[in-house]
Amino acid sequence: MSKILSMQLSNKSTKPVFTTITPANKQIKCLFDTGVDMPVWCGSKDI
Repeated sequence: MSKILSMQLSNKSTKPVFTTITPANKQIKCLFDTGVDMPVWCGSKDI
């Protein structure tokens, strides 16, 4: 059984970026992984 996740991409970026809210009510911006070979973290370690 497969599921589909649908998120609205930001129109403020040329990259596939979306925003979500954590259970602690913090807003985080996410870069959708489009299949790169190595994951890269591009934000603050405090987030």
